Amino acid sequence: MAKRQLPKFASEAEEARFYDEHTDDLEDYFEPITPEQAAVANAMLAKLPPKAESVRQAMAASEKFGPSKAISLRLLHEDIERAKALANQKGLGYQTLLKRVIHEGLLREEERLAQGEEFHSATDRLS
Repeated sequence: MAKRQLPKFASEAEEARFYDEHTDDLEDYFEPITPEQAAVANAMLAKLPPKAESVRQAMAASEKFGPSKAISLRLLHEDIERAKALANQKGLGYQTLLKRVIHEGLLREEERLAQGEEFHSATDRLS
């Protein structure tokens, strides 16, 4: 049987909502997996936060900050690996984690500047 095409999503929140609302018919979109693949997937899922909380977080972030824009950004390999490890511990995608870290860092720097403090870089390698 031909599988249905997944829709194009305008945001992470929309994608999360789609999967939350289509849990009973996802087999219409994906090929069946082997028992071995299921075991690996279940082990990975066990490390993630509950689905409802993940969906709630994605929806809240999208509503709070609006749509995001794709950019190209060069990062140190070690920083990407650290982000992936941290994101995995938190049950997030690493790009989602990086968006949060950048957002929080910008807020902190704006607050420091507003208080008259100078910018202090943690490392000169990033410039």
